[in-house]
Amino acid sequence: DTSDAGTDANGDPITDPEGNETEDGEGNTNGDPTDDPTVITITPDPSLSVIKNVTGVSGSDIGDIVSYDIIVTNDGNVTLTDIEVTDINATITGGSPIATLAPGDSVTVTAEHTIDPTDIGQGYVENSATATGDSPSGTDDVEDTSDAGTDANGDPITDPEGNETEDGEGNTNGDPTDDPTV
Repeated sequence: DTSDAGTDANGDPITDPEGNETEDGEGNTNGDPTDDPTVITITPDPSLSVIKNVTGVSGSDIGDIVSYDIIVTNDGNVTLTDIEVTDINATITGGSPIATLAPGDSVTVTAEHTIDPTDIGQGYVENSATATGDSPSGTDDVEDTSDAGTDANGDPITDPEGNETEDGEGNTNGDPTDDPTV
């Protein structure tokens, strides 16, 4: 005897499973109500997390370099492809584009910013990176703006996407997942 589905795709009990025809995962039936598969619906959830860390500062004069590691993590449940990391206030120096990123995997992208007169005038360097990629169902449909992984002193921030950190002027926007790296 072949098993028959006792619950539907939502986990609800089926009354008289041997007497009721239920669909397979693709919505098909075979005319035999006694051999229906048990189906659990899994919803694709494409998602990225981007954390930007200051890894080095060569000095505080015009022309000195601030170095960054940008950690891109697939925190969804589907493989993402063609992920590009951009940063309007730094030059990406390695690791991007990312061809494929499986769920749970991370890649480190590197970037550098050259200190300029504007940075000296405002007294800080502030920027954010953005990662944009493709899910199995779309193009450029998954995006995240980096969150600060280090504070203004270069010290690690515990749970960067759960803690709100200030921008260069001491302000916050109420969203702990998109804080600029200062």
